[in-house]
Amino acid sequence: MKSYRRSIKTGEENKATNTISVTPPPVSYIGEPSEKDNRLAERIHNEILSRSPSGEILLQREELRQKASNEMSLDDLANILDTTIKEDRINKLILFLGYLLNYTAEDQQNIAFNAPSSTGKSYLALEVAKYFPDVMDQGYTSPRAFFWESSVLFTEEGQPLEPLNAYLTNGLKKWEENNPYPAKGQGRSKWGEAKTEETRRLRNEWDEIGKLYIIDLCQKIIIFVDQPHDELLKVIRSLLSHDKKRLNIKIVDKSDSGNNKTRNIVIEGYPTMVFCSAAFSLDEQEQTRFWLLSPEMRQEKFKASIELQSLHLSNRPLFNRIMNDDEERQRLRDRVSAIKLEGINEVLIDDEERKQLLDKFLKEHPDLTSRHQRDFPRLIALIKAHALLNCFTRKRSEDGKAIWVTATDLEKGLELIKSVAESNEMGLPPYIYQFWVECLKPKLCLYGLTRQQVAALYHTFWKQLLGERGLKSLIRLLSEVGLVYEEPDPNDKRLKKVYATGGGVEELIPISEDDLCKDCKKPLTTENLSLWKGKIRLCIGCARARSRKLKDLGPDAGEGEEVV
Repeated sequence: MKSYRRSIKTGEENKATNTISVTPPPVSYIGEPSEKDNRLAERIHNEILSRSPSGEILLQREELRQKASNEMSLDDLANILDTTIKEDRINKLILFLGYLLNYTAEDQQNIAFNAPSSTGKSYLALEVAKYFPDVMDQGYTSPRAFFWESSVLFTEEGQPLEPLNAYLTNGLKKWEENNPYPAKGQGRSKWGEAKTEETRRLRNEWDEIGKLYIIDLCQKIIIFVDQPHDELLKVIRSLLSHDKKRLNIKIVDKSDSGNNKTRNIVIEGYPTMVFCSAAFSLDEQEQTRFWLLSPEMRQEKFKASIELQSLHLSNRPLFNRIMNDDEERQRLRDRVSAIKLEGINEVLIDDEERKQLLDKFLKEHPDLTSRHQRDFPRLIALIKAHALLNCFTRKRSEDGKAIWVTATDLEKGLELIKSVAESNEMGLPPYIYQFWVECLKPKLCLYGLTRQQVAALYHTFWKQLLGERGLKSLIRLLSEVGLVYEEPDPNDKRLKKVYATGGGVEELIPISEDDLCKDCKKPLTTENLSLWKGKIRLCIGCARARSRKLKDLGPDAGEGEEVV
């Protein structure tokens, strides 16, 4: 029985039908098996088959295909998701399509939600996940906990291996069968010593076995909610970038004796990773590996969300029953199950559409950077996901394991990525990029803004207070991508001011009369700004002219505001 359980646990999954290959358990007999033994083996076999999560779905496969045979548009999808997710159209569509790519061979996506607390990061990820099986949601998870909780122990030869405690328990049980506990006065102390020695022998035997800790993440959706930092992501960078489908990792751990010992971890397959955090601390190496998304923070969304909460919290049983009985939601769940059962490994793009897509991307990005090598695949991923959503109406390959995209898929993918393309290319969460474009950039001109002024603008724009740590993080992020820089205030060296960098200054327009040179009335910039006596704002040319005139007039001139 024990060996049979192991064989089921490590059995190979048939990707085309998503069923587990199960064979009747091997039973060792002395002589011919009895009728009772045959009945027992058959009962166990049938019980395991009945527990297979795909068994019932497999019986309904044709029915599911018929239900999902119609074309589904992004608007149809958004309307269904809108039953529990108000507004956030782009976020929920990208998230759903990203989850859907989980059932391909190598197109799984990594998605990071970053926004202030209580904006709906975890809610979005978990609510969309209700339409999908194979979801693992995790709270705070350290790298070591992630490896130990998800791993299964094997020998280096690929055979299942019991944990140490189980290995000792079973080994001592067999030893006690051969060495029964003696009666009183028949050498109990020697029996105890022999048992201790056997325990030591079994422990050494287990330690000498070459071990592999295998984590099977193939086609799993893993959601990390409320992560305070990104330490785990740094350990699995190769997994996030799909460098290898079988990733070998070595970590150092303490053995029972307190010594350092190397553990060999093997991660199998590509998962879909979703990372939710309010503290944006992602390193550039992680930023480029993720979709960067932020829940919307508009008043319309908050109002709709509170209305939905009033319905849910006032009568949970009724609300849950309505959601469970909703035909459109159930139809979408059936569609996801049907797509999974289709076993589509690849979504293909023909040469003509590939050239069309490439030309459009290069035209929109004349100055390429290294980051575009990861941004372009995300565009292709959206196109493939839209085709996979409607795989029942797409052209199939001969073996049925691949489908071909259409012009509609290209159009919808390009349309969907527009809203998040710029922020992702900059490496900024969309809510920070939106604040920069719509609020900070138009006002950050000429002689700069203090940190307190930046915080005030943030509060005015998002209706949220920004603490000292958050303010420093905001300025740091904008500085790292080259949008702003900080320098001491020329009037008070104790303070720092934030200035726009590069071409951003030239694009800014004056926002008041103070932004014009008092003499020549030309716009002032950080390059030509000069202060006269620390008060009057002049361009460098006019300031020099005043200095020459002041020199001619004598030392008492220039004490007032005006010098003629």
